[in-house]
Amino acid sequence: MEITSVYHRPESEFAYLYDEKTMHIRLRTQKGDMRGARLHYGDISIFYLKGYEHCVPMQKILIDKYYDYFESKVKVSHHRIQYIFELEGQSGFKLLYGD
Repeated sequence: MEITSVYHRPESEFAYLYDEKTMHIRLRTQKGDMRGARLHYGDISIFYLKGYEHCVPMQKILIDKYYDYFESKVKVSHHRIQYIFELEGQSGFKLLYGD
């Protein structure tokens, strides 16, 4: 897994409010490097001992010459969110990635 190629920037084209209740959250990885990605997210004011409120798979939406791009469309009932990415490399190695 090429960790240096993993890229996400909050409050940008990689994380934005699409409509009143829907956020689009994107992630870029090295082409062909990941078996999959999941997005763990929830209300920033609620703490769960076992993890975030929600966990959804990310869809691969684009492949270019160098990178794969993943996206999740999440519904939020509040105006605050925190999230972290769970990445799974081709070897099965898993990594949590966030700011």
